Amino acid sequence: MAIQIAFKYGGDNIFVIIEGNVLMFLDANNNITTLDGLKISRSGVIEEFPDLKDDEDWKKKGLERLKQHIKKFDTETKKMMYIKDELNKYGYEALYFCKAGFRPKNFKWMTFLDTSLSILIIVSLLLIVIARITKQTIVELFRDFAEFIQERKEDATEPYLG
Repeated sequence: MAIQIAFKYGGDNIFVIIEGNVLMFLDANNNITTLDGLKISRSGVIEEFPDLKDDEDWKKKGLERLKQHIKKFDTETKKMMYIKDELNKYGYEALYFCKAGFRPKNFKWMTFLDTSLSILIIVSLLLIVIARITKQTIVELFRDFAEFIQERKEDATEPYLG
């Protein structure tokens, strides 16, 4: 399953295609290249890999290490997020991604889903902790919470005679 990512850099659109462990880059002039054909800066490689500072083959070794790092990710989605985060550091704005030819999705929506999932996980963990502290089951906690809400709703319908 291939994933395509669209980036905006300045006035140009750049596309990254991830298929397995192969990354391809397509620029606005329809030039396509793999990692080996990328123009990378010596300072950037040295920043990531300080031990290559005095090495004459810094570019070749730096690209090989990058390939090995990308291979460590077990899914294309994780590779996509790594590429997105790395390119964002250098001013590339991720516009959308497309998996296996399906409809493109906006990264902002994916960030919202990740945030919502994180909140759901945190709330679930809190419920488990509260259940253990109060020695109740989660079902009992929900029932007590529903009763609490119902009481507040009934209180809200009575006029306030302050």
